[in-house]
Amino acid sequence: MFFYCSVLFLSLLFTAHSLNQDGLFLQRVKLGLSDPAHSLSSWNERDDTPCNWYGITCDNSTHRVSSVDLSSSELMGPFPNFLCRLPFLTSINLMNNSINSSLTDDIATCQNLESLDLSANLLVGSIPASLSELSNLKLLNLASNNFSGAIPAKFGQFQKLEWISLAGNLLTGSIPSELGNISTLQHLLVGYNLYAPRRIPSQFGNLSNLVELWLANCNLVGPIPESLSKLTRLSNLDFSLNRLTGSIPSWLTGLKNIEQIELYQNSLSGELPLGFSNLTMLRRFDASTNQLTGTIPIQLAQLELESLNLFENRLVGTLPRGHSKVTKFVYLFELEENSFSGEVSSRIASAYILSVLKISKNQFSGSLPMEIGYLGKLIEFSASDNMFTGPIPGSLVNLSTLSMLVLENNELSGGLPDGIQGWKSLNELNLANNKLSGQIPDEIGSLKALNYLDLSGNYFSGKIPTQLEDLNLNQLNLSNNMLSGAIPPFYAKEMYRSSFMGNPGLCGDLKDLCPQEGDSRRQSYLWILRSTFILAATVFVVGVVWFYFKYQNFKKEKEVITISKWRSFHKIGFSEFEIIDFLKEDNVIGSGASGKVYKAVLSNGETVAVKKLGGESRKDNTNHSSEKDEFEAEAPAAILHQAPKKYAYTLRVNEKSDIYSFGVVILELVTGRLPVDPEFGEKDLVKWVCATLDQNGVDHEAGGMGHKPEADKNDEKPSPCYPEEVSDQGSLV
Repeated sequence: MFFYCSVLFLSLLFTAHSLNQDGLFLQRVKLGLSDPAHSLSSWNERDDTPCNWYGITCDNSTHRVSSVDLSSSELMGPFPNFLCRLPFLTSINLMNNSINSSLTDDIATCQNLESLDLSANLLVGSIPASLSELSNLKLLNLASNNFSGAIPAKFGQFQKLEWISLAGNLLTGSIPSELGNISTLQHLLVGYNLYAPRRIPSQFGNLSNLVELWLANCNLVGPIPESLSKLTRLSNLDFSLNRLTGSIPSWLTGLKNIEQIELYQNSLSGELPLGFSNLTMLRRFDASTNQLTGTIPIQLAQLELESLNLFENRLVGTLPRGHSKVTKFVYLFELEENSFSGEVSSRIASAYILSVLKISKNQFSGSLPMEIGYLGKLIEFSASDNMFTGPIPGSLVNLSTLSMLVLENNELSGGLPDGIQGWKSLNELNLANNKLSGQIPDEIGSLKALNYLDLSGNYFSGKIPTQLEDLNLNQLNLSNNMLSGAIPPFYAKEMYRSSFMGNPGLCGDLKDLCPQEGDSRRQSYLWILRSTFILAATVFVVGVVWFYFKYQNFKKEKEVITISKWRSFHKIGFSEFEIIDFLKEDNVIGSGASGKVYKAVLSNGETVAVKKLGGESRKDNTNHSSEKDEFEAEAPAAILHQAPKKYAYTLRVNEKSDIYSFGVVILELVTGRLPVDPEFGEKDLVKWVCATLDQNGVDHEAGGMGHKPEADKNDEKPSPCYPEEVSDQGSLV
C-alpha cells in the first residue's frame, strides 16, 4: 500500500511539471509582470504546452510558441526579456499596456523576430540601436511612448523592414537621412516628436516602395524636395503642422495612387498647382492655414473628394462650377477665412453625402440656395461673416440631422422659417447680427437638443416664448432686438440680464431693465441735469482754450517787441530769438552800472555773453518823431559779446563804436578796473584814464593804473581819450 501511494505521488509530481520549455519561459514572464485584470489567469503551469494560453499562438507542427499577443491586457512592469528566450518567436505585441522602464540592448537576442509592437506604453530612455540587428524584422512600432534622444542612424541598416512608427514620443535631434537607405520600407511614420529644425531629407526619394509618409509635426523647414516625385506608390502623404515654405510642387499631381494629402498649418504660398485631374484616387485634400493665393482649380473641384479643406488662406474668386462633379464632396467641405466671393451654386445639392459645410468669413453674397436643404446628411453648416441676403431657406428645416447652424453677421432678412421643429438634432443656433424680423415662434421650445441660442442684433418683435423654459440652454442671447412684454420667469434672473439688454419694450423682474411707472419723469430730470453739466463743461473748456491761445498770441507779440529792442555791434550768425530765452537771472554772470551780462549757448554750441544796457527815455510828449527815433529813445540797447569778450557803452551802434568798445575792453584789462568804480566819483573808466593821462603824462604807472604792457610803437591803438576819433559815441552810460 505504501509503495502504491509513493508511485501515485511521483506520477502526480511528474505530471505537474510536464510543461515544456516555452511554457516555463512564459511562466517567468508572468512572474515579472503585474496583472491586476487577471489577463494571464489561463497560464496554468500544469498544462503540457502553453499553446492554449491567452495571447499565445504556437506552430501547429512543432507546438512551439511563434507569437505572443497581450495587447490591451492592462499589464504593468518592465519589458519581459524572457520572451527573447523563445527560439521560434516571430511576433511580440504588447500594445496598449503599462510596460515601463527602458528597452535594453538585450532586445537584439530576439533574432527571429519579424514584428515588434510596443506602442501606447510607458517606455522611456533612448531607442536601442541594436534593434537594427534584427535582420528579419519587418514591423517596428514604438509609437506613443516616452522615448527620448535621437533616432539611431543605424536604423538605416534594416534589411527587411517594411513598417516603422516612432510617432508620438519625445525624440530630439533630427530625422536621420539614413532612413532613406531602407529600400524595403513601405510605411514611414515618425511624426509628432521634438526634433530640431531641418529640411525633409532628399534621400527619402530613394524609398521607391513607400506607400505612407507621415512627417506631421516634425519641425520641418524649407521647401518640399523635388526628389520625392519618385515616390509614385504613395497613397498617404502628411507634412502637416510644420514650417514648410515655397509652393505646393506641381509634381504632386503626378502621384496617381495618392488618396490623402495633408499640408495644413505650414507657410506654403503661391497658387494651387494644375493637373489635379490626374489624381483620380484622391479622397482627402487639406491645405488649410497656409498663405495660398489664387483660385481653386476646377480640376480639384471635379474630383470625387470626401473632404476639401482650404480654410485660412488668401484664396479668391468664386466656387468652381464647370462640371457636374463640382460639388461631389462625398463628406467635408471647409473654405473658411479666405476671400471667396460670388454666390453659392445650386449644384451643392449633388454633394448628397456632405456632412460638414463651412464657408464662414469670406465675401459670399446673394441668397442661400434652397438646395442646401437637400443635403440630408448635413450635420454642420456655418456661413457666418459673409454678405448673404434674403431669407433663410425654408428647406433647411428638413435637415433633421443638423446639429449646428451658424449664419451670424450677414444681411439675412425675413423671419425664422416655418417648421423649425424639424431641427430635432440642433445643438447650436446662431443667427446674430442680421436683419431678421417677426416673432420668435413657440416651436423653438420643441428643440430639446438645443443648448446654444443667439438671436441678438436683429429686429425680432413680440413676446419671448415661454416655451424657452423647456430648454436646457447654456447660452441665451436675445439682446438688441425689439422684443416686448415680460421675460419668462425662469430667465428673469440677474445672471441673464445681458441676454435681454437693448430691447426697449421688454419688462420683467430685473431691476432697471425697462422703465417703470414714474421713471420717465426721473429720467427726464437726469437728462436735463446731464445736459446742463455737459454744456457748462463744454463752455468752460472752450473758454480755457480761447484764453490760452489769446495769451500765447499776446506773449508772442510781447516777445517780438522785446526782441526788436536788442542790437549787436557787428554781424552775427544768429538771431535775437536764439538768445532771448537766456536773459533771466539764472544766467547772470556779471553786472555793472550800464547793465547785466548774461551767458547764452547758441544752437551751434557756441557760448556768447549778452549785455543788457539801460537807457533813459527821450520820448517827446509834444512832438512825435519818426517811429524809429521813438523806438530807439525808449528801448534799452543790447550788446552781444562773441500657412572774444566785448562791451559797449552807448545807445548808438556803428563801426566806430565797435572800435571804441574794443578800446574800453583794453582799458579794463590794463587797469584791472571796472567801467564804473566808486573811486572815479562821477567819472567813468574812460574819463578817469583821460584825466590821469592829462595830469601825469603817458608814462605814468602809479595811482592804480596797473601795469604798462610792452608794445610796438607802430602798433599803437587810437586813444579813447580823443573825442574826434569817436565823435559818434555819445556819453558813457
